Amino acid sequence: MTRPITLYLIGFAGTGKYTIAKEIAKSGYKVVDNHLINNPIFSLLDLDDETPIAENAWISVRKIRHIILDFIAQDQKSNFIFTNALLEKEGDWKIYNLIKETAEKRGSLFVPLKLILSPEEHEKRIASPDRKARFKMTNLAEVHIKKEMIKIDHPHLTKIDVTNLSAGEASEKILSFVKSLESSFPADEDKHSVGEIVLDEMDTSEIREVLWQGIKAFNQPYTGNITTQPFALSIRDGKSKIIAGIYGFTFYDHARVEYTWVEESYRQQGLGRKLFEKLDEFCRSKGCSVIQLDTLDFQSPAFYEKMGYEYIGTVSEWINKHDCYFMRKIL
Repeated sequence: MTRPITLYLIGFAGTGKYTIAKEIAKSGYKVVDNHLINNPIFSLLDLDDETPIAENAWISVRKIRHIILDFIAQDQKSNFIFTNALLEKEGDWKIYNLIKETAEKRGSLFVPLKLILSPEEHEKRIASPDRKARFKMTNLAEVHIKKEMIKIDHPHLTKIDVTNLSAGEASEKILSFVKSLESSFPADEDKHSVGEIVLDEMDTSEIREVLWQGIKAFNQPYTGNITTQPFALSIRDGKSKIIAGIYGFTFYDHARVEYTWVEESYRQQGLGRKLFEKLDEFCRSKGCSVIQLDTLDFQSPAFYEKMGYEYIGTVSEWINKHDCYFMRKIL
């Protein structure tokens, strides 16, 4: 059994992506044109090529995209071809990575292709009446042709100038390129060999790092690049010994408290309150809107309540029959 294929046609609006995709579909590909995802929402709007599309419409489009891609990810047999106009900006990178991740989940050969078109031919194609009927952009000034197309770094990436090519000729050129790539890959049954499960309770650092990097790569299309920044607040005695403190980290507009501790002989003196007041001040300065922590029932849930934290979840009998409470504070 050969590997399935995922083609991704990328180019400015009006470069003929959909027309070429339909030609490629004659060879057994299923077309997932960007407007298959957009049009259920776009058809409900009064589009005029000038008024910006409202954010709530884009939110619905993104939901549709996730549903379609989740469904396609389960298909490990079919060949698919996607089309998009992608620029060098964060939102378009998220779309590209989502489709690349879907291709990888399917175990497919992923082939991104950039379509290039001369300005003169572009101006002619963008005004086609067929585009308006499919809720596509027809105003050349809005195509952002002077902006950069997304800068993809992928071993299978190729660029095709379609200025003087018919859709059929472009299709033949693309399929020929894909065939050359296929010949360099083994059949699926020879692709992987899998060893036994190995338990390691000593040197786990390499495994932890590989898993963490894999999770970050998987999450990136959904969450963007997550950067965590650790922080620590502490109080010392006259001999510079740490007697109380908070340790945690910030990410996005959230803060997470990992450890809170006050040495026993210094408790009931207001040190915890001072630390958490300082924590609020620090988190606000970092643009955080939420602080989250968890605590066992014998630790400090009542104290956190006094400091403005609310219960958001409980795990009963978490450790030695003691409940664990998840709490947060909205700043």
